[in-house]
Amino acid sequence: MSPTSLANRLSVHERAKRVRHVPLHRRIVAVAARLPRRARGLLALVLVLLCLRWLAQSDRRVLRHRSEARPTSASAPAVSFVVSQPRNPSALVHFANGAIQEIFPSRSTEQEGDGRIYERLWEAAPVVRVDIPLGGNLRWMAHDGEEGVLEQGRGDDCAEGACVDVKHVRLELDVLTGLRQLRDGSPDVDAAFGIPCQSSTGPADITLVTQLSISRLDRFERMLQAWDGPISAAVYLVDESDISFLEAYFSTTALSPAWQRVALVIVKPSYSINETALLSRLRYPINRLRNLAMAQAPSPYILVIDVDFVPSPHMHSTLSTRAVPLIERPSSRNARSPTLRRSAIVIPTFALSTSFEGPYPNTTADLEALYTASPPIATLTDANAGHGPTLPSLLFSEAPSPSRFGIVDPAASYEVCFEPQWEPYYLLARASHPLYNERFTDQGGDKQSHSLLLNALGYEFRVLRDVWVLHPPKTDRKAEEWPAARLVQRGGRPERSEADRQSDEDAAAAGEVDEDDGEHFNLAAQRDETRFRYFQDFLPEMERVWGANMRWPRGCDARVVGRRSFGRAQARSVFGF
Repeated sequence: MSPTSLANRLSVHERAKRVRHVPLHRRIVAVAARLPRRARGLLALVLVLLCLRWLAQSDRRVLRHRSEARPTSASAPAVSFVVSQPRNPSALVHFANGAIQEIFPSRSTEQEGDGRIYERLWEAAPVVRVDIPLGGNLRWMAHDGEEGVLEQGRGDDCAEGACVDVKHVRLELDVLTGLRQLRDGSPDVDAAFGIPCQSSTGPADITLVTQLSISRLDRFERMLQAWDGPISAAVYLVDESDISFLEAYFSTTALSPAWQRVALVIVKPSYSINETALLSRLRYPINRLRNLAMAQAPSPYILVIDVDFVPSPHMHSTLSTRAVPLIERPSSRNARSPTLRRSAIVIPTFALSTSFEGPYPNTTADLEALYTASPPIATLTDANAGHGPTLPSLLFSEAPSPSRFGIVDPAASYEVCFEPQWEPYYLLARASHPLYNERFTDQGGDKQSHSLLLNALGYEFRVLRDVWVLHPPKTDRKAEEWPAARLVQRGGRPERSEADRQSDEDAAAAGEVDEDDGEHFNLAAQRDETRFRYFQDFLPEMERVWGANMRWPRGCDARVVGRRSFGRAQARSVFGF
C-alpha cells in the first residue's frame, strides 16, 4: 500500500473515531441542517406532535395511578367504602373460663317445646356477664325450664350469680325496646341502635337508602309505598320529645306489611342544655345518617335518595334488570380489582311545580309531557350545576328497545360526564360505594363532595332511561325547613330575643336590610365559618391529594366530553388531547 493510501486510510479511521465521540443530538442537528427548508419544517412538526402525544399518555398514566390508589396524605382522610355486609347487632355472652360466645338474632337451630327458638350455649362454664346491644334483650332458659330476660341497664351484668344456670338464649331486637332505652338513658349521651331488615334479599336487589327526622315520617311512608324493594332508613331524633312521639307512632299506628322490608337506624344526639350542644344537635348530620343507613342495607346494590322524593313506578325491578347488568358488565375500569365496580347509574331528578294536579307520571312519555309543557310543570331540581349534567334532552330523545340476546341495550342509558358542583343520585355496587364525608351537615356540599370523589376515582356516569324520582310541589315552607333553621344564621348563634327580632322586622320594613339576609337558610349556612364548607375546606383537601385538575371529567369518553364542551378531551381532536 502506497504511503498516500495509507495516510488516507488512517485519516478515515480518525474521522470515524471522532464522529463516534460527537454527541447524538449534535449529529441529529447536523443532519437536519443539511435537509431542505420544507423538510426541516415537516420534521419539526412531527417532533412537536410526538411530544404532545407523549405528554398526553404520561398525564393519563398519572391520573390512572391516582384514581386506583387510595390517598395516603395525612392532610385529608383516606377513602373508605361501605362495609361488605350489614352490621347486624349481636350479644356477647362471657363465661367464667374466659370464653365468649356471640349471639345473633334468629340464628339458633334448636327449638323448644313452647315454639320459641333458642340457641344452646356451647360452654359448660357459668355465665358471668352478658353484653347486649341497644334495642335488644336476651331471653334465657335454664335446664329446669326457668326463664328470664336480660336487658341493657336491667340486669345484664349477671350480678350475684344470676346467670349461672343459663343454658339457652335468644336475642330479640325491637324498636320500642330501643326507644325506651334511649328515653331512660342519660340525655347527655349520643346513642344509636339498628333494627335489621326482616325480609330476605336476592343477588340483584337494590336497597333504597334514606334519612329523615320525624317531621318527615309521612314522606317516608309515601316512599315506602312507591318502592317495592328493601329500604334502609336512619331516623334522627332532633328533640328529646321525638322519642316519645316515635314510641307512640310504632305502638298505635297500624304499620303496613311493607315495614318488613325496612332496616332502621335510630340516632339520638346529646340533649345537653348549652349553646355548643344546641348547635351540634340542630345541625342535621345528613352524611353521618347516610353512612349509618348504608351500613344496614341488606342487598349488594345501594341507591341513596333523600326522603322528600318519590320513585317512579316499578323502579326497583327496572333497576334490577337494567342497571345491575350495566354495573357488572366487563369493563377496563374494573379489570384491576375483583370487587371494585366503577360505574354509577344516575337517576334523573325532577321537581313538580305548584301548578301540578293529578296523579304522578307513570311513563317517560307522561314525564316528558310535564317537562315540555308551557310553562313547565316538571323541571330538573337544579337545572344548572346541580342536575344539569344529567341532560334531560337525551333522556327523552330515544326510547330503549328490547334486546334479543339478553345483552344490555345501549339505548337504555347514555353516558354523561362529571361537572363541578354536580350532585346527582346514583346506584352503585355496595362494595364500590365510598362513604360520605361526615363533616358536612345540613345542605351544601354533602352530595357534591361525594360525586367529586367518584370522579377522582375514575368512575363512569350513565343515566338510565325509564326511571326517575320526583319532588312533589312545595306548598308548605315550614314543612321544608331544616332543624338548624331555628338558629339565626348570623354566626350560627341561637335565636335571639323577641325584641331583637322585632327590631330586625322594623329595619326590613324600612328597607335597611337585605331581604335575604338571615332568611335563606342554605346560603347563610354556607357563609357560616364555623361549619365545614365545600369550597373553603373540602376542595383544598381534595386538590392536595388528587391534584389541581381533579375536577376535570376522568371517567368518560372524549366524544361525550366534547358534547358538553367541557374538559380537556374533545371529539375528533389530535390524539384526543
